[in-house]
Amino acid sequence: QLRTVLRGRLKRYLREHDMTAVLVTHDQTEANALADRIAVMEGGELQQFASPKELKERPANLYVGTFIGEPPMNVYRVRPVFADGRVSFRKTGDGGEDGEVLGYSADAVTAPVRAAIQSLSEIVIGIRPHDVHVGGGESQARVVSNQWIGDQTHLEAEFAGGVIVATLDGRCPGKVGDALSVDVPAEKLHVFAASGEALAHGHRLSGRQVEG
Repeated sequence: QLRTVLRGRLKRYLREHDMTAVLVTHDQTEANALADRIAVMEGGELQQFASPKELKERPANLYVGTFIGEPPMNVYRVRPVFADGRVSFRKTGDGGEDGEVLGYSADAVTAPVRAAIQSLSEIVIGIRPHDVHVGGGESQARVVSNQWIGDQTHLEAEFAGGVIVATLDGRCPGKVGDALSVDVPAEKLHVFAASGEALAHGHRLSGRQVEG
């Protein structure tokens, strides 16, 4: 509680005195609460310099995407497959493709995003836990953990050979072992190249192009 009070006082002081300050912290809550812009560093190199909102909604690369946010972004290495009017993101690994992770009608993915990924043999899709919808989807999952965190639920489920974490408002009645369906709107997907650089966020391109 003291840290929260001090953060508020420090922010008011800086604004009242029209001061520019540089704060170095490993605490994301502190950085988001105090900063107008945040520099994310890794290995001594600047990864992205942006507002807290942009860091979360338009991360420049996979490192920023998975570093920013709690719980962390769900990520899946997939191959985009275009057929029969659908876009299918199929899991890849040492054994090759292993079923569909997520699939959409071709119209759900904008033409610029389709053009950016259709020639790539492998991409990474990222999903923020709060963008996972439980119930009503076609993708199947099974609950492995249900954590009640004050005013929200962190639900972890087996999904596509790995796990998916969903952040839900209020309590979720799911018990360990329960089957459920999940859905992620296409406009909530973050798409990265296999190398890690961002390609698209939802319906918008990141501004970078990667050749397959």
